[in-house]
Amino acid sequence: MTENIDPRLLNPDLEVRVIPSGGGHIALFGDDLILPVTDWFDKDGEDCDPEDACSCVCGCDELGWVAIDLHPAIGIERLH
Repeated sequence: MTENIDPRLLNPDLEVRVIPSGGGHIALFGDDLILPVTDWFDKDGEDCDPEDACSCVCGCDELGWVAIDLHPAIGIERLH
């Protein structure tokens, strides 16, 4: 399903920030791409609340889905 990935998500140097927004969270990719955070995972890969998360998944079918390691040294991983 890589044909649905927005090319901006493939840039390894893209700054990514996860912030609260309207009762949920969003991921900001650079200055112009915003995706909703849909799932949160703890260090064991189990579902959890945002405050306990080590990673999250964000995206939409139109632009693609990515996993974000919330440790800034790791970065993002393309899911499909």
